[in-house]
Amino acid sequence: MQRTKAPFRADEVGSLLRPQRIKEARARLANGEISADDLRKAEDLEIEKVVHKQASIGLKLATDGEFRRSWWHFDFLAQLTGCELFHPDEGIQFTGIQTRHEAVRVIVVRAMRPSNDGSSRGGKPWPGRIERMFARVSGSPAAMSAAA
Repeated sequence: MQRTKAPFRADEVGSLLRPQRIKEARARLANGEISADDLRKAEDLEIEKVVHKQASIGLKLATDGEFRRSWWHFDFLAQLTGCELFHPDEGIQFTGIQTRHEAVRVIVVRAMRPSNDGSSRGGKPWPGRIERMFARVSGSPAAMSAAA
């Protein structure tokens, strides 16, 4: 018997290939030709199309294709406290293509003292330890003054 109510045995999760309309809208936004609201409208239209397509082939649940995301992982990681998006000299090299020159780096790490029972749970912050280690390794004046 086929289930018609969640939970289903399998769900579709993840990215779908970006439609040309979204790629063009992002390029136009980057060139200052359209607003962020215009990009959102293009994304809304393409998301509506892909959800209808999934329903038309019988899927009980649908994905938005992650059409609003730029990177499947950097969009998330760059929002974490202590991380930032940066622009290295080169992108990620794949066979025949190099990605945009974007990456995520950790800028703040807080060490935690072990708890009384020796586990990592319940420990208290160990301020400055990681920052001082980073300053010694990187030689960064900003990191050294922050760690002082």
